[in-house]
Amino acid sequence: MSYKRFLIFIILTISYSIVFSKNIPIDTIPFILEKDNRIYTYCKVNNSDSLYFLIDTGASDMVISTNRLSKVKMNFDSELQNMGVTGTNTVKVSTNNIFSWGDQNIEESSFIAIPYPNEKWDGVLGLSILKRYVIKIDYDTKQIYLYNKDNYQAPNKKGLKITYKHNVPFVDVEIETIDNKNSTLSLELDTGSDRIIDISTSYVNSNKLLDVYTTTFATTKVSGSSDGNNNGVIYNVYFPKVKIADYELYKIPGGVAQIQNGIMNMNGVDGMIGNWFLKRFNLTFDFKNNYLYLEPNNHLHTRYFNFLTN
Repeated sequence: MSYKRFLIFIILTISYSIVFSKNIPIDTIPFILEKDNRIYTYCKVNNSDSLYFLIDTGASDMVISTNRLSKVKMNFDSELQNMGVTGTNTVKVSTNNIFSWGDQNIEESSFIAIPYPNEKWDGVLGLSILKRYVIKIDYDTKQIYLYNKDNYQAPNKKGLKITYKHNVPFVDVEIETIDNKNSTLSLELDTGSDRIIDISTSYVNSNKLLDVYTTTFATTKVSGSSDGNNNGVIYNVYFPKVKIADYELYKIPGGVAQIQNGIMNMNGVDGMIGNWFLKRFNLTFDFKNNYLYLEPNNHLHTRYFNFLTN
């Protein structure tokens, strides 16, 4: 190698190292991928013992379960309206808490209290904390990497533009229905959902999808954070093709909803993507520039439902 070429190589290597160094994580935190296909992590609130929290990009706020309040010293000083999948309700709010996650200690953290009687977890880690960082959820290593938003270098690849509706993130996804129609839908990104892809009641009704899907392979009763009661059904069907970013997946189980209240029956909300689908990609949420980057991982071709043969 000539001196000139060697010098160019050194310059390129140094330049690459400078760019790469911007993406050194400020924290690396393990998570658990449970059998319900959702992700959980350990944390503390106000110097409590370890708490088990659901990581939920579909939650705008931090949540403590009312059934776990004995574990945490917390004062509630106000109220707000909580909007869930199936409706709204009034919840209590606690401000000025210390949230500890990995090496992060975040003061003045606010929590809302919601009853989750049938869940084993203590609370929900929502966007009010997650959006402080650029976050990579790596399902292969079971690690969450936190990056400083101020100096994060976006990858040189196509990302999905994130928009916000009702304070939660949405991306555009192309879905083919069994009538061979391809449509671009605005879907909520919801790691807190154990579902795959569900189309909202408002979209289903306005596009007469119940006339398209006259038969289903299963029916699911739905409850949400607003009251925990059954508030509607989702008819489980197949989508022949789903295209997200540059990736195409075929014969994907999903749902067409008939839920009368809440975010899944609001105009402009076409549906949601749950973690049973999202876990097939390592996800980087660039909350500074509002992009989502996907990398296929070892879960890409795993089965959706055990009772389905293909």
